Amino acid sequence: MCDNTVNLMMVLEHPSVKKLGGMRSAFLRFAFFMKNTTKILAINALVAALYVVLTMPFGVITTSSGMQFRPAEALTILPALMPYTIWGLAVGCGLSNFVSAFGLPDIILGSLTTLAAAYLTSKIKKPWLAALPPVLLNAAFMPLIWMISSNDIAYWVNAGSMLLTQAAVIYGIGMPLYYIMKKYVMPHVALPAAERKNRRQDNR
Repeated sequence: MCDNTVNLMMVLEHPSVKKLGGMRSAFLRFAFFMKNTTKILAINALVAALYVVLTMPFGVITTSSGMQFRPAEALTILPALMPYTIWGLAVGCGLSNFVSAFGLPDIILGSLTTLAAAYLTSKIKKPWLAALPPVLLNAAFMPLIWMISSNDIAYWVNAGSMLLTQAAVIYGIGMPLYYIMKKYVMPHVALPAAERKNRRQDNR
């Protein structure tokens, strides 16, 4: 750890700073990011690459309207464990949508939908509830994107099919992934002691 980060952590442990409550938590998150910048960037790059790899080989079924099936959406549960992965998911979605028939709206709006869903997931501690944002937001907004791009007016049909396929992927694949990651990967991810304590309390 660099001297600046050590000094910052020493300041955060000072009794007068501890009294700041929520502001201190924000400083802790900043210190964690500064300490682990390289690791966070590497993890986000890996998540983005995995998203693309789990989308491209499946061809049109991952980018079509209606019955869209995208295995990479299982990764959208990751922010519940690692909040900093929201950017990797958004970038991965954007890159994958370059082959979409719906063009620029899908690249931009689809990525923003993924980003918003990932952010909401990162704020929800219960895993079964944390999986809901990518299911609900994609079901609500993807049919609108298809309408903008191709005049596909079957909104409710598309919304219903997206709801089913997203739920199948995220709960059927994403939830097992969540528990595997939590058991075998997260113990090896370095977090500040205060953040580890908060996570243990939140998961009770």
